[in-house]
Amino acid sequence: MRTLAALVCLFLLLGSASGQNAGRGIEVSDIDRGADPCTDFYAFANGSWRARNPIPASMPRWSRRWAAGESTKERLRELLEETSAAGGAPKGSVEQVIGDFYGACMDEKEIDRLGVEPLAPLRSEIARLRNAADVQQMIARFHRLAIRVPFSVTGESDAHDPNQVIAKINASGLGMPDRDYYVKTDTRFQDARAKYLAHIAAMFLLAGANAPRAKAAADTIMRMETKLAVASLDDVALTVPKATE
Repeated sequence: MRTLAALVCLFLLLGSASGQNAGRGIEVSDIDRGADPCTDFYAFANGSWRARNPIPASMPRWSRRWAAGESTKERLRELLEETSAAGGAPKGSVEQVIGDFYGACMDEKEIDRLGVEPLAPLRSEIARLRNAADVQQMIARFHRLAIRVPFSVTGESDAHDPNQVIAKINASGLGMPDRDYYVKTDTRFQDARAKYLAHIAAMFLLAGANAPRAKAAADTIMRMETKLAVASLDDVALTVPKATE
């Protein structure tokens, strides 16, 4: 490790001295040359940048890449707002579709007024489910809407042959972060389950259900999600490549 650090340091110093580091993705101004790379290579490589760029109070972490991502999102927001406000784009054009979609998503007053009304067709379809075949059809319908339950399907490189892209199926459909929240007995997980139940019930109340029905629906959802969680791999098992092949 000390040899690797020394080689990287030598590369940086030579590149800086020769002016050949431009375009290689290494910002030599980020380097803290007062730090010993063999003791703390991270401080050596990033110390100056970190000193100039403290983590914002609104962020859990901060780096050049993270900052670039935030500035990109801000620019995208500006473009979307401009497109949405401009209007007059030809019907069916990219500008019209994006502008209308963004405008509808950001119109909080209209969203609050409509409540769950836009979900009425989907709720009617769910209410008509009668057998396993109907459930299978509904799962396909959800996936077409990008609602990936009770599993998700993605395209990824084959772990055995990176030249091939294959379909990968992952467990999905949990409202809480992962399996631990449903099965572990630690106090913090028990508290999370209680709060999650209350949250689900509150959503049903907002949708127009009375208190008993909201509670019953929340209990049903928790039972279903717990069964999904129990059948899922935990975070440790997911790190084992053979367990997810």
